Amino acid sequence: MPRTQKIHQEEEINKAVALYKEGLSMRKIANELCIPKSTVYDHVKGKFSGYNTSFGREPSLSYDEEVSVVNYSVYMAERGLPLNRQNLRILIKEILLRRPRPTSINLEKGPSDKFITKFLKRHKDSISIRSSHPLESNRATISQGQIDHFYQLLQDMMSKLDPNDKPSRMYNMDESGFSGRLTSSKKVIVPKDTRHAYQTQVTMSGHVTVVQAISAGGESCPPMIIFSGCLPRGTYEAGVPDKFIFRSTDSGFINNALFLEWFEEAFKPSLGKERPVLLLLDNHVSHCHPQFIDKAKHHGVDLLYFPSHASHLLQPLDVVYFHILKQKFADLAIKIGYMGCKTLPRNLFPRLLHQAYNNITGST
Repeated sequence: MPRTQKIHQEEEINKAVALYKEGLSMRKIANELCIPKSTVYDHVKGKFSGYNTSFGREPSLSYDEEVSVVNYSVYMAERGLPLNRQNLRILIKEILLRRPRPTSINLEKGPSDKFITKFLKRHKDSISIRSSHPLESNRATISQGQIDHFYQLLQDMMSKLDPNDKPSRMYNMDESGFSGRLTSSKKVIVPKDTRHAYQTQVTMSGHVTVVQAISAGGESCPPMIIFSGCLPRGTYEAGVPDKFIFRSTDSGFINNALFLEWFEEAFKPSLGKERPVLLLLDNHVSHCHPQFIDKAKHHGVDLLYFPSHASHLLQPLDVVYFHILKQKFADLAIKIGYMGCKTLPRNLFPRLLHQAYNNITGST
């Protein structure tokens, strides 16, 4: 059985040295302070002068970093998105990569299961790991219990602000992809005995993601439009407000860096001075990044995540807004002749999107 080692506080060691200088014997000092006689002797003789005498190597995470990980875990759990062991491993790995230092942890794989187990044991008074409750295969992917839990969290958070008086302090954000073929909302005339009515669709080249946030009061943040590959050639910014944000990625999908840009350049400038602000969003990986969580907390933005697999039921922008927006967009594209095999040019996308916005809101 390995012996138990104790790290003595600096105050204890200093007191032992002071008592020795006053004439007390090392044996009496050891008995009085519960410090081994050999330890008293080493420090009295200055054996470790100028050295850090704690046992073992420096810990991989500082005390403040461990506290921040615990706080982040609690924060996410309270918002309906608790971390699992793998999430915790990724979070610790990102902290180590953000501030390089000597560590025994493999920076490619992240901390081991043993490290995670010991971390949870060190903070057992604040966090614990428990088995989740899986849904039966014959049930929907989202249960009524999960929905009820979400609305209880929402009610608790809304108690911090009055959305009836301050609807501009409650936002929903979402991103939606425009690609492939889009269908118009217009009804068509067909022969009386026709069972299925078909309509020409709008064909798009590549993938475009639109990131949008709208408050309960109807105020919209400037959208971020993300093109696949590169930004379009030509005058793609013509006919749209200057506040529209244009970016590109290889896939046309959002990533951690672009989501932070959206928060800084589109969302934050649209907020008033009153805090807190409540932001409802799904649990896409970019929405759960620690840097985003830190920025949101710093700027008084409280976050609430929709349950997994529930966006199509609970998220307003997903349920209503983007569905109508895509229909209006397709209507406009067909109206100017882009249908069937005629592909809509990428540089026209922002202009048609802006017109579709206006058709929904009644703006000019």
